[in-house]
Amino acid sequence: MNGPTNFAEPVKRLIAAIIDGVILGVGAVIIGAFTFIPTVMSLVALGEDASEEELVTTFAGSLGAIFLFIILYYAAYFLYFVLQHSSKFQATLGKRAMKIYVTDELGERLTLSKALVRMIGRVINGFTMGIGYLIILFTDKKQGVHDMIAKTLVLDGNVEQDSFSEEEIL
Repeated sequence: MNGPTNFAEPVKRLIAAIIDGVILGVGAVIIGAFTFIPTVMSLVALGEDASEEELVTTFAGSLGAIFLFIILYYAAYFLYFVLQHSSKFQATLGKRAMKIYVTDELGERLTLSKALVRMIGRVINGFTMGIGYLIILFTDKKQGVHDMIAKTLVLDGNVEQDSFSEEEIL
């Protein structure tokens, strides 16, 4: 087989995903605090004597806060993965902790556009209720749908130790 062959084990990928989920969860709490606390404070300030108009206005503000939270969270989510996968580390904090990283099929660092395509593939995986991730268990290169769409690999090790020569890839 030509090219990289040190594919990351699914268990390592799962643990990395859990670590990243915890990190993003903390980020969600922080974003939520900045978007929802003003709304809650408005509701508390209204008190029991609030008019219907004040309640409707505050409710509309609550919907705005929810919308703002969703936009900010998903922007942070996309940036977290796209910027880290295309960075010099080629890995999120979770992947770095598990000593795995992402490359293209030739073992090269992802461009921003390729990392974005991979991220869009992750969104597609979400629509399949995770089946796109489950196939990692059954493919030769341990690729999920998002990896196949973006033509990427998740490799065991770290970028510094794994540099593939052109002869190995071809």
